[in-house]
Amino acid sequence: MWQRFLILLWLLIYVFGIGEAEAQIKPDEIAWQVPKPKDSTLLPVCWVSALLDSTNNRAHPLARTHASSAALKAWALKQDFWFTQDKVQHFAACFFITCSSRLAATTILNFEKNAANVFAGGLSTFIGFMREVIDDHEYNNIFSIKDMIADMLGVLLALVILAFI
Repeated sequence: MWQRFLILLWLLIYVFGIGEAEAQIKPDEIAWQVPKPKDSTLLPVCWVSALLDSTNNRAHPLARTHASSAALKAWALKQDFWFTQDKVQHFAACFFITCSSRLAATTILNFEKNAANVFAGGLSTFIGFMREVIDDHEYNNIFSIKDMIADMLGVLLALVILAFI
């Protein structure tokens, strides 16, 4: 019965979670821009073919604007608010990963209740952390501590509920 409730709750969150507007890069809002060369007769319209990434001084493959990676990450950090739809999605994803992996651990893998809770909490924490590492490696994204806190709250609530089941 509670599995149907979790599926219904997940569907509701998924339906209301669709349509999130992606943050658009606006070059006029970026603090630092690369100066354009004065003589551009031999250069194509998009004269920046590869910008240097500030972290490793290599050409970033996704550089398509005149702003540096550090400036875009600073802009993304300013756009990371506490109460956004993204935080609800992080919370819900880790909550459902914890519940479903605990269910799989007890039914399929025949774990005991406490071992299944540790397995489920560790797995969903690892998945949430790796998602943030992947976000940090994206060009216009950051490793968000706020997203990790939302992940941990989802894991914690799921483990509290699962402790009584």
